[in-house]
Amino acid sequence: MKKITIDAQAVDQRFDRFLRKYFKHTPEIGLGDIFSWIRKWSIKVNRKKQKQDYRLKLNDTIERDDKILTDKKVDKVMQKKVDKIAEIDLNEIKKIIIYEDDHRLVRNKPAHTLIHPGDKHTTDITMHDLMVWYLRQTDQRNATTTYSPSFCYRLDKDTSGIVISAKTYDALQYLNQLIRERQTKKMYHAVVLWELPKKKMIVEEPLFVWYNRSTWRSQTFVNRGKGKEARSDFTVIESMKHKTLGLLSLVQVKIHTGRMHQIRVHAAHLWHPILGDLTYGNAPANRLASKKCGITRQLLHASSYWFFDTFTDTQLTFESVLPREFQDIFGA
Repeated sequence: MKKITIDAQAVDQRFDRFLRKYFKHTPEIGLGDIFSWIRKWSIKVNRKKQKQDYRLKLNDTIERDDKILTDKKVDKVMQKKVDKIAEIDLNEIKKIIIYEDDHRLVRNKPAHTLIHPGDKHTTDITMHDLMVWYLRQTDQRNATTTYSPSFCYRLDKDTSGIVISAKTYDALQYLNQLIRERQTKKMYHAVVLWELPKKKMIVEEPLFVWYNRSTWRSQTFVNRGKGKEARSDFTVIESMKHKTLGLLSLVQVKIHTGRMHQIRVHAAHLWHPILGDLTYGNAPANRLASKKCGITRQLLHASSYWFFDTFTDTQLTFESVLPREFQDIFGA
């Protein structure tokens, strides 16, 4: 029987919403499962059955029957991941760490790596898995039972670059507040098709997210009626004629908002899509890049991130060098 004691950080949360957060890194467990367990008394509060809208109180004890995980065959899935992670050298994880202190862990995410587990990638090693493994291997234990180190924002699976995870709840809340108030600055680099007509171009087009049932994925579109404000500033660093791929441009992109797929959609809106972007890009160019140059992902990289940090009373700046694919094309 697994027990969780509610601390100050989880007080007044709805019972069902707390469970959704608690199981968010276990994709095999869906919302329907959680509601079923609440109804069947498989998960209790203070040894009593509670409704899904019960508000948690300080020192409440949540108990779950371990059999519910066995029934979902989660043990087998998790064991596969544990076996994979156990083969990873701790020094290899340390190589992608850019910065670390008592409050946060900043890493350089490789392309083709998910931040969190997904329904179609249940046994893939994610950035979250690597974070948990690293913290355990270095004997870093969180002081609370209801908070586990979390990411402050996400990058797409095939986007590389800087990701920040908060070791403490206070650090997560602080950076989330800065993001909401747009007090952080983010810079990306991308390789786009052809040469932009101007060295600097600002795209201020509202973006609307739509769930595509045919592909079971969400996509983003420019929509001036329903979309939310979004701004991306494109600056051309270099343009060159590649012997195989033709005219390409290396651009630096500063985003003022953080909408889903923002840079990818704004680049496509300029008619200069990102090379390798399978959703918003140019299909013939992508096929050629994959076949002739081995480029199998969108060439988008989160290269810089900075903000003022009250914990250290300093301006924190993180930078990540351009990946090999960028360097192969532009000789950086």
